Amino acid sequence: SEEAYTAILEKCEKERNPMIKILIIDAVAQRTDERSEEALAKALADKTDEVLRAACQAAKKRKAKRAVDALISLVERLEGKAQDSDSLLMTQVREALLAITGQQFDRAQDYRNYWEPRKADFRVPTGGEQKELQGTSERKKPKFFGTEVRSNRVVFVIDTSGSMEAADPAPMTGGDPAGGG
Repeated sequence: SEEAYTAILEKCEKERNPMIKILIIDAVAQRTDERSEEALAKALADKTDEVLRAACQAAKKRKAKRAVDALISLVERLEGKAQDSDSLLMTQVREALLAITGQQFDRAQDYRNYWEPRKADFRVPTGGEQKELQGTSERKKPKFFGTEVRSNRVVFVIDTSGSMEAADPAPMTGGDPAGGG
């Protein structure tokens, strides 16, 4: 019902618990009306990274044109913090902007310069091949055994227990490769 939907949108804006807010964002993202896009745009002003990532993913999935200004503002906020300028969240914001606008820039001001004259008449690109976010030539993306690392935190567990002192047995030559001899 319309009353229930209005209550959900209000809850999305006022909810303080990040986990509940993420669930509400996921529910709102299923709708295709302007009010849901506005709710996603408001969620992009949240202070919690988890909520911001959920809102970015929802805006990207929906290609929510009304969220572009909020996404650009989020890029500005993240650029102001050195530790966030190359974070997982920043990557997700840029991916959402690329999905919605079809454009990729390095700075928030460049996004703003592109968006401001176009936003009134802008039509979200549809169909065609999905563009992929490209890295800059300034530095290589970190990799671990050939896989790109896209995270804010990485943990290495180093096992120094006694069982690690024993060498692996040499592979058997000939016989059954399944280990049957």
